Amino acid sequence: MNATNIFDDYQASLNHGTFFLLLSLLIQAIVLYVLIFAFTIGHRSILRTPQNQSLFILLIPNFLQLLFSLPQTLHYLRLNFVSPATPAYCTFWTFSNFSLNAISEFLMATISVQRHMLIFNSTVMRVRRQRILLFNLPLLFAIIYPTTFDFAVVVLYPCDGTLWNYTSNACGLMNCFFFNPILSMYNWIFNVGMPAVVNFTSDAILFIRVLMQKLHAHQRLPWKQQRRMAVHLFTMSGLYVISWIPVVVIGTIRSIQYSSALAIIRRNYITYFPSLVWFSLPWIAVGLLPELRAWMLKPLKRRTAVVSAGAASVLQNTYPLQVAHMIQVMPLMVGSISLALLTATGITFILIISLIPTYLQNHAISPSFDQNIVVLSVTYRTDLSSQNLVKIKNITELNTQLAQLFRPRQINLLITSYDFIISKDISNLVSIQCADGSLFSGVPLNLRFTLGPAQKQITNSQWKKYVNKLLNNLQFEYKKFSIIMSSITDPTIIRSVQLEFCSLEKLSPDATNTLITDKIRLNCPVAILGAGIAGSHIAYRLGPRFKNNLCIFERENYVGGRLYDLDNNENIPLAYSSNPIIPFGGMRFYANQPVVKQLIDELNISYYQYDYQTTLIKTRGKFYTSYNEMCSKSYTNLDCTDDSSGMNAQDQLWVKLLEEYGKNPASSYNYADVNAFCRYVLGDEATEYLRDSFRFRADFLNTDVYSYMEFLKQDFNLVAPIYYPHQGLSQIVKRMLYNAINFNQVRLYVNEPVVEINENIDKSYSVETMNYKITCKQLILAIPPLGWSNVQGTVANEIKSTKYFQSILPVRTIIIVNYWSNRWWENSILFGKYIDRAWTRQNCISFIEILSQHPAKRDMNVTKTVYDDGLCVGMWSDLIARNSQDDMVEELLRGLKGLFTDVEISRPIKTLTKIWPSAWHFQRSNSNVTNTELMNWALKPIGRFAKTQISLVGEAYNIDRSGWIDAAIKSSLASLYSQFNFNNVCYQNDAAINGNYCTENFV
Repeated sequence: MNATNIFDDYQASLNHGTFFLLLSLLIQAIVLYVLIFAFTIGHRSILRTPQNQSLFILLIPNFLQLLFSLPQTLHYLRLNFVSPATPAYCTFWTFSNFSLNAISEFLMATISVQRHMLIFNSTVMRVRRQRILLFNLPLLFAIIYPTTFDFAVVVLYPCDGTLWNYTSNACGLMNCFFFNPILSMYNWIFNVGMPAVVNFTSDAILFIRVLMQKLHAHQRLPWKQQRRMAVHLFTMSGLYVISWIPVVVIGTIRSIQYSSALAIIRRNYITYFPSLVWFSLPWIAVGLLPELRAWMLKPLKRRTAVVSAGAASVLQNTYPLQVAHMIQVMPLMVGSISLALLTATGITFILIISLIPTYLQNHAISPSFDQNIVVLSVTYRTDLSSQNLVKIKNITELNTQLAQLFRPRQINLLITSYDFIISKDISNLVSIQCADGSLFSGVPLNLRFTLGPAQKQITNSQWKKYVNKLLNNLQFEYKKFSIIMSSITDPTIIRSVQLEFCSLEKLSPDATNTLITDKIRLNCPVAILGAGIAGSHIAYRLGPRFKNNLCIFERENYVGGRLYDLDNNENIPLAYSSNPIIPFGGMRFYANQPVVKQLIDELNISYYQYDYQTTLIKTRGKFYTSYNEMCSKSYTNLDCTDDSSGMNAQDQLWVKLLEEYGKNPASSYNYADVNAFCRYVLGDEATEYLRDSFRFRADFLNTDVYSYMEFLKQDFNLVAPIYYPHQGLSQIVKRMLYNAINFNQVRLYVNEPVVEINENIDKSYSVETMNYKITCKQLILAIPPLGWSNVQGTVANEIKSTKYFQSILPVRTIIIVNYWSNRWWENSILFGKYIDRAWTRQNCISFIEILSQHPAKRDMNVTKTVYDDGLCVGMWSDLIARNSQDDMVEELLRGLKGLFTDVEISRPIKTLTKIWPSAWHFQRSNSNVTNTELMNWALKPIGRFAKTQISLVGEAYNIDRSGWIDAAIKSSLASLYSQFNFNNVCYQNDAAINGNYCTENFV
């Protein structure tokens, strides 16, 4: 990534200073631990006393911390990043750190409580059963419980590994269980806070009990005999209190009231306090064990024996008395000295760390501003719960507002882009870590600023001063402000959004341009452009193979393309959501589409069957619910009866077209479009009947006959039953990407329209989106034809210039959905209460589908009132673009009353719209490209590239199955087989091809 965090210099220097301090403490601590363990192995009798057993057990987890956790910390501090940057490494690091710290805390708390028993009720230790129950088992529990708990929540707890922060110590401690409020709170209270509180409380009670015993002489214990145990406890407990109480206090304050200052203190200073235990405990052990000190001083005593005879005589006479005196006063003296040394070490540690920022500030460590253009990427917390339907109302006004807040007079400030950050799990809410170490779960907003000097003549030092002042304003002076957002669907709806500073990056701009030109660099060996059904299916299948080396980029702020559903609150449902939905795109599939059905079953998506009941058609001023009746009463000289197989009049006409096409397919190029072909084969009257009885309009005009008849051959074979997913077809894409991202670490970037696709010298590709410049070796282009209109570059232009690409005809479609206060359609006496579809060419309703006839949607009172693919698309587009919906609603009511003449229809309570510039695709008339040729070209669109390098996927490039999601899935299967050498896959009983669908037969 070609971006440098403005805090890097400061943080790097802070890390290096901490590194050398910890390294020096580590060396002396390791030496002492080794000496203590060596002494214990040679003098096992010392472990006969319970207090020494406790001390020895306590030393072990702290020694393991020095062996495992501290080297990892030192490695991070030396590099300023985590290496290796893998989820497995971070999991091991945090598990060892959490479990060993917890064991140490629980042991100390247990020892503090047990010391009461050893001092005041020492006789219980003489009974074996009581010793096991009150001494051994609590110590064993203090080891087993923390290890088991941390193994469960750190190692076994489900986690996708995408939250680790590889630029922070201990990977940012971004363990997934922290995002479970119950587990996180339990861990904080019982595993961190409670041992520290028990330790402190037990010491306080012990001090009071000892004091009271000394004041009551008649109940006085033999204090001289118990003094050593009391010194043991007070010294060790004091160490733990100094080390852990600050951690508990700071954490508790931050959980009650967030403070960025406390977050910085915790991250840079308090986080190292527990290491005081690791370093200081061996010194305390030396001070508390006279036998150990004597063993360590034995070599020194031998040297003092080598003296002159006279001097030796004097020494030998006085030495026993001196040693005896020293032994008598040594425990209290050593305890006092150890506590003093401990306090001094802690104070020194804090002072050294605290002085580093001052040192850095005095030495002017700051970002480099060699160029007079600076680009800043600033991320803010917002109070939004969803961003799908909002945008910044006026970027010019926001520029003015921010300039008034942040800008010194000498700086020109301009916002060049803004972007909502989208979650990898296909939701709006994300969890990010801000610069102060705090976590934010919500909808972040990223603003890109460019800064330039307002004066032509400005010194470098002045420029640094001005920019640093702005940085300070951004971070501290103006941390919170408001901006105005507006609804994408209804610009009249506006709201104020609160922003709060989160993090800041300095990007590298082009010195000749004040706009952002140096984008964030990404290396993606395999890149998928487009997160519709085809691109998402490829990501889902390639994820296990390529893992984090696979990236997918989507121009919209949602995934799924034309698989677009909204819930009743007009929000896009998440993966695995159970909310009722309204479909604005694809919504159904047939039971005999095995490619689709098996994928839906694989993703565990539930669906229901619905069979159409009554269809109402208005034509030539009359209303019909029967194709044959319509044929016989409104059209002349037509055969309007079922044939011997029971096929109705409409289907007989389609069969006649297919038979005529089959006689000489090449002759179909003689006709201008499908409408002309129909008039030649069927005649004018039959063609009018066919068009009136058919609910789609775009099929007949400007479409290539050969291509359309190839599509019709397959589409005509589809028969009921028809299935509808409860939560919509969009769940296919959401669940595939959820699995790809969470289980295989595939990287998803939304709100990233592709700008350029170029070829590099080494035959790799360079892809530019709004914010990224990506290098990749293999490219999957899941972009529909209209999506290429703003894409430039050598590769993009070469693809767009081919006859295959230019042959594709997008079909523009309008969707209008209405919610009603009552189910007025059930009141029709003329046509009955079971009408679920109606269409006409006599007004602009064109086609209505009454979704609330489905039992699953009955109580929603909702209709897809307009589904127009050509009759009145222009008119509806104009009405939708108006500031008010009033004119559109009036037109809707006029059209509905022209169809449902015998019912009262009140105004809808809510109207939602969706314009699809390319809902599905045919081929343009006279394209001279077959559907098979188009699909084969898509698998190798540029001849000089190998088939393994690049392919196009999507419904637009598989027009044999135009309009259906199995077109996109089959296109992606062909790409997987051709470009990535996947095994041939066969699906049985595919109705479209009237047999088994096998990938190898279509590549």
